[in-house]
Amino acid sequence: MLPTQRRQAILAELRQAKAVSAEELARRFGVSLETIRRDLRGLRDRGLLERVYGGALPVRSTEGDFATRSTLHATSKLAIAQLAATLVEPEDTIVIDIGTTALEVARALPASFRGRVLTNSVPAALELSGREHIEVLLCGGLVRGGDGALEQTPAGRAMTDRVVTARREELEALLADERAGARPEVIDLLRRLSRELAGQRP
Repeated sequence: MLPTQRRQAILAELRQAKAVSAEELARRFGVSLETIRRDLRGLRDRGLLERVYGGALPVRSTEGDFATRSTLHATSKLAIAQLAATLVEPEDTIVIDIGTTALEVARALPASFRGRVLTNSVPAALELSGREHIEVLLCGGLVRGGDGALEQTPAGRAMTDRVVTARREELEALLADERAGARPEVIDLLRRLSRELAGQRP
């Protein structure tokens, strides 16, 4: 089955079942879970479904839906958020996506965190806007009803590109700093990350 056919089948399943599980879809189509996740992300980016923890729902547009989803799997979402928060280092630049789990990650960031957050979620931006030592960068776009997600316009993509370029310049400065004395494997990691940010292949 071609990827396009598989995605059409996912949408057909979603229309009938009103919710789909990524694991069940992977078993049904005989592909990896990551392949299904890419399919769901692609369909979400086209506005054809709404990604939720573990699967997807039909596109919805009321705040009640978002509020209801916030109460689903609450314990799991909190555990994910707390774990994610432990990975954050001072002065990091982190990206927070849309959704109720991502909002919990924003809430879980330690009070001592100083750094930058790039997000396309209005609720996450509002959650962090009162944090004195966090620089919040909100991607431009149209605010989607219900969950406060920003659907990117050309202006929004341009803003994201500027942020990525700035982060790449920081990486290049680190690579050029011979005084850092970094281990070879660290230098290699930085080089690979720099290429990824530039949209290149190793």
